[in-house]
Amino acid sequence: MRRWPNHTARPCAPAHGQAVSRLHTDSFIPRLAATYHLECVMAVLEQAQLETTLTRALLLAQALAALEARQHMHGALSPQALDLLPDGSLRLLPAPPAGRSLSLEQLRYASPEQAGRHARVDGRSDLYSLGLILYEWLLGRAAFDSMDPLDLAYRQLLVLPDAPHTVNAAVPLQVSGLVMRLLAKSPDARYASAQGLADDLQHCLHTLTSSGQVPHFVLGQSDPHSQFAMPEQLYGRAREMTGLVHQWQCTVKGDFLLCLVSGEAGVGKTALVQALRNTVLGTGGMLVESRFDVQQRDIPSLALVEAFKTLLRQVLAGAQEDRVRWRNRLLKALGPKLSAVQELLPEMEWITGRMPPAPLLTGLAAQQRRNEAFTDMLAVFAGPEHPLLLFLDDVQWIDAASLTFVLSLVRERSIGHLHLVLACQDSAADASNNLARLRQEWQQGPPRFHEIRLAPLSGEEVAALIDDTCFHVNALPALSARVMQQTRGNPREARQFLQDQVLQGNLRYEHTAKCWRWTPCDAPEKPSLLWWT
Repeated sequence: MRRWPNHTARPCAPAHGQAVSRLHTDSFIPRLAATYHLECVMAVLEQAQLETTLTRALLLAQALAALEARQHMHGALSPQALDLLPDGSLRLLPAPPAGRSLSLEQLRYASPEQAGRHARVDGRSDLYSLGLILYEWLLGRAAFDSMDPLDLAYRQLLVLPDAPHTVNAAVPLQVSGLVMRLLAKSPDARYASAQGLADDLQHCLHTLTSSGQVPHFVLGQSDPHSQFAMPEQLYGRAREMTGLVHQWQCTVKGDFLLCLVSGEAGVGKTALVQALRNTVLGTGGMLVESRFDVQQRDIPSLALVEAFKTLLRQVLAGAQEDRVRWRNRLLKALGPKLSAVQELLPEMEWITGRMPPAPLLTGLAAQQRRNEAFTDMLAVFAGPEHPLLLFLDDVQWIDAASLTFVLSLVRERSIGHLHLVLACQDSAADASNNLARLRQEWQQGPPRFHEIRLAPLSGEEVAALIDDTCFHVNALPALSARVMQQTRGNPREARQFLQDQVLQGNLRYEHTAKCWRWTPCDAPEKPSLLWWT
């Protein structure tokens, strides 16, 4: 585990040339203990007290920014880790050795990712801890004061504290918003960097000292591009997406279409189909997805059961009049088969009411009754008012009963307004046999069979992904070439490679130049960030 030297931050000039007042040891004790409370925080927060608190927060943010510049993080930030020096600067003390579990006091200032023992923790974890410290400085009490470690961990993971301005109305709304941004449970919702936080604190101090107020401004504007967040958009899939949209338009008109999406693992099959969601919902349709699991192939029709459960939950979430309409349709379509369906789908009972037990069937008879019930249910849910896209993923692991049902659907083609999309890893051992059987059944009827095979991304498409992720990155051609060399254009592997480069410090944002910089490294480096172990 890599160590860091003690980092000292001195107040620097804020925006517009306004100097930050220096902290003196005659105002504050040199060591900030964990039990430190601001006794001066009462119903009214005086401007001088607020300036002092924000100045101290600025010193802490600048100290963290110095760590960030060296590709480090502190990892155990708390009031006990802060030391005010005689010249008014602030020093971060090294974190204690990491144990097998977090102590109560460590949990009190731990980020959600630390409390949840996530494998990857970056510098935004320190920003969360800074938010907890600033919250305590402003209000004189901890954001979470539980004495139970399990309860404290739960609160760090899932509970948002009261916003500071709701506890003390004297706290400016803008300062309260800044604190709550630091305390966001998702790292992506916090500040992208300590430097971005420091810039906002400087702006708050400038307006407070010049006008006595902290008016509204957009937080995080000084480092909008420093956050490493890859876009969710698809790259290199425009032609395939156009084809899927056209297929859906035919489904809306009443067709039954089958589409096979194939390709290697990580090429983006699932993401391609999920990108159709807004188009489906925009036409009043429903999209239901489920996936087959290689470890659960011995459970007949499990993925189909989960898909129908999702459909029924969508019905239960609707309005009462809609549930009545669905109830009548299901009762009419399923008839005596409804009892058998309720044994597989308990949610059905909440819609239709409890039915008498179904006659006991086994073997092929039970499978045939189940498949007939599934077909009748699809006919109910897929209609002119609500066309249905049923997406079954990882078909290479399909079980025998589900394959029989899918083949019967393909063979009969009796349901309109249904778009059946199957995604499959074509390199899997069982995939070729299953696909061959589907193609054989489908080619015997009308030409409503479509197949999309996704290829890896090209070098230009990988470069576009990098350029959209890393603002003005240097050496873009060299970086995209390295990504292509290491991943062969596989989208998932390319994204993972870029994330690893950030963790290893080879790809980083430089605040002075306001751009991303990549430093090639022939030998892979271990991540230099300090994690809880």
